[in-house]
Amino acid sequence: MPTFAPDGAATGSALAAVRTDPNHLAGASGRAGEDQRNAHRFEVTPSGNAVSLEDEMLKVAQNQSDYQLAASLYQKSLQMLRTAVSRRG
Repeated sequence: MPTFAPDGAATGSALAAVRTDPNHLAGASGRAGEDQRNAHRFEVTPSGNAVSLEDEMLKVAQNQSDYQLAASLYQKSLQMLRTAVSRRG
């Protein structure tokens, strides 16, 4: 039986978890057959292609957004130049 200090900290032996019912799950660090060292971030197909479609779609969406912003800025600056030239003449 552990003892406690006045501040509430346990002194003496450490407390261990006890399984009170055989139907309770055992406290295992991993599942059977699972190797944490070889866990991959994404799935590799049998052909050896390790492309993550989710990552590629995010990159495509970002590129499209960047292109639309650049095209919009170019169009606005061209309109501003045309306005400046038309008022001058």
